[in-house]
Amino acid sequence: MSLKSLSLRWRMTLLAVLLPLLFLMPVFLFLGQGLRTAYRDARLGKGEMITRQLGQAVNSVAPYISSIYDVPDLESYLRESIADQPEMVFSALVLDTGFVVYHSLPGLGGTYVSDLTHLDQEGPIKRVVWPYDEVYLVVQKFPLPGNEERFLYAVVAESVEMVEPSLISLLPVLIGMSVALLLVVMIQLFIRRWILTPLSQLAEGAAIVGAGDLAYEIPVQSSDEFGFLARSFNAMARRLQGLVTSLEQQVSERTRDLEKKSRQLEAVAFVSREVANIRSVPLLLEATVAAISRQFGYYHTGIFLIDDKREWAVLQAASSEGGQRMLSRRHRLRVGQQGIVGTVARTGKAHIALDVGVDAVWFDNPDLPDTHSEIGLPLKDLEGQVIGILDVQSAETQAFSPEDIETLQLLADQLSIVLRNARLFESTQSALSQLEDLQWSYSREGWARIMNQGRPSAYEYDSVSVQPVLPLPAPRILSDGAFPRQMVMADGAVALVEPMRYRDQTIGLVALSDPQRVWTEEEEGLVQSVAEQIGIALENARLFEEAQNTARQQALMSEVLQTTARVRDPARALREITGILARGLGMAVGIFTFPRPDATEVQLQAFILPDGESLLPEGELYPLPPDLQIFFRGLEKPELGKMLPVLGESPLGEVYNLKQVLYVAIRTAATHEGFLVLLQRQDDALLDPETRSLARNLAGQVAMMLANMHLLEETQRRAERERTINDLMAQVRASVLLTSVARGITAELGKALHATKVTLRFNPPANENE
Repeated sequence: MSLKSLSLRWRMTLLAVLLPLLFLMPVFLFLGQGLRTAYRDARLGKGEMITRQLGQAVNSVAPYISSIYDVPDLESYLRESIADQPEMVFSALVLDTGFVVYHSLPGLGGTYVSDLTHLDQEGPIKRVVWPYDEVYLVVQKFPLPGNEERFLYAVVAESVEMVEPSLISLLPVLIGMSVALLLVVMIQLFIRRWILTPLSQLAEGAAIVGAGDLAYEIPVQSSDEFGFLARSFNAMARRLQGLVTSLEQQVSERTRDLEKKSRQLEAVAFVSREVANIRSVPLLLEATVAAISRQFGYYHTGIFLIDDKREWAVLQAASSEGGQRMLSRRHRLRVGQQGIVGTVARTGKAHIALDVGVDAVWFDNPDLPDTHSEIGLPLKDLEGQVIGILDVQSAETQAFSPEDIETLQLLADQLSIVLRNARLFESTQSALSQLEDLQWSYSREGWARIMNQGRPSAYEYDSVSVQPVLPLPAPRILSDGAFPRQMVMADGAVALVEPMRYRDQTIGLVALSDPQRVWTEEEEGLVQSVAEQIGIALENARLFEEAQNTARQQALMSEVLQTTARVRDPARALREITGILARGLGMAVGIFTFPRPDATEVQLQAFILPDGESLLPEGELYPLPPDLQIFFRGLEKPELGKMLPVLGESPLGEVYNLKQVLYVAIRTAATHEGFLVLLQRQDDALLDPETRSLARNLAGQVAMMLANMHLLEETQRRAERERTINDLMAQVRASVLLTSVARGITAELGKALHATKVTLRFNPPANENE
């Protein structure tokens, strides 16, 4: 029963008596609890005194004894300490393990009592101890004689019923309640006589009016406050009777409006929620048109999107049966030419037809025969360009109020944002996917290049050292990433194989073998974490190594380019470039050129070792066997071939691998200038594709340098010939004697052409008659 259901008499009684009593009740309870605590402390004080005296007695003789059993009359003291004291249940000396050294009951001495363990708590301990009921344990802790590292506990048990009697704490409460009951009776008599009788008449009249009889008037029998209250109540009833009639009609109208507005706002909220939950544009559009038709009660809702050529508005989602048929045949309307949708797509402005029968641009769609009102709202992107149209149709005329249009426009704006975000999300996901594919492709190519370098692909630690070994056969389910780990047989023992992954791609395997071990889930999880960190570390090391190689190659290429730009003498430039390549690649490098396009011998420009030593005399010509002539004339990309005869005569075979000689053509699109020779040391790995590509690029730079120098020489020769011709023509014009002209021309031609003999002969013209 709540306070509001009580009569005024009882509420006044509560206010006058029971409410103050409620405030005093905690005081009574506190006094009772204090009385109970004081009584308990007094009772427990006897046990504390006994345990303290027992501890002092043991501690006083502890230095002179080697065991607790050496203390005389200790068991009899325990029995006498609780004699004639009914609240004392037992006393005992107990070890921390629950072993009872002495007990007031002889039969329990030398036994283990599990209820007497864990006695290190502060204050009295409330516990059930077998074979007794619930007791208070008063404990005194002191070192065990003969073994100061352990402790002995003096325990006195007192009955809970005698230490804490339940009635002693209720005594102040019972006294307070008796006084309150007497006051309640006295106040009830006073309130009934002077207050309740007048109020009961007012209450009766209020109940009649409250039941709906607004014409009832409460009789006024006095001029005091109760009479004033009766007159005021009658006036209020008359005013209420006039208001109720008008309010009922207003409430009914407002309820309908609020319900409609609530449904519309629910549709807006639905679209807002779906924006965060649905990433697929088609699903979002379908959910939106369904929500608009359901919450607004419209006949048809459709969403059109403009195609890429901006020629057609294509239907993407529809809520009605006719709209579904339109979707099945891929319904579309030409922009700017067909219906309200086409007009909105062209103008970018909303179009409202409250009566389609009188609208100039309305399109009569046979799939939607019941349409009488239609509204088209544009969906725009950030630049204000129309990307779609929200088309809403109703079976009633004048179906769209200003509030409806405002809400639909809000929905259209939200749809525009959704479409922009969805397209941005799709493009971002596509770019991210392409970037991840490109990154993994680059990583895969990098690891393929490393494997092609002939490096060891597996290492093993045998508790002594790390050695390269043959790789284990990798289970396909691990390489494909189907399972995180697998147990395989390796050398007759079971090995735990965990894939090393980087960005969800497997780049290697870690295998751990221990015939005596059973791998736990915790250890397998640790191995997985370590394998993931190893995968990241290996990928970082590979990237760092590639960055170093790239930097070294760029520096080498830059030094070659600087040399070609700085040195104009071809022989000197080729010699310096040979030294640069030998130092940068760490190999023996030679450059051979063809003296003439059809030459059958090659000229050595330079052959230099990594330490800078020149091995063979520069400028020498070496004949080529026919097979090597065919090989070098057809050489286009770096290839391994047999060694040149001149290399076989040198001491290079002691250090360098003459069976694997890399030849790189020095050629342009028009000319074949010569070739590079690269020799590796005996213990070096095979030439990787990167080194071959670098050598090819460097050879291309050398070919361009030679071509430029040849072009410069040709230009200089032509300029020299032009000067010679000009000088000869000047001599001809300056001389009048034919003999002098012939002599001068013959001498100048010999000097210009470096000829040993020049002959000038005249051929007189033939006779016309002959």
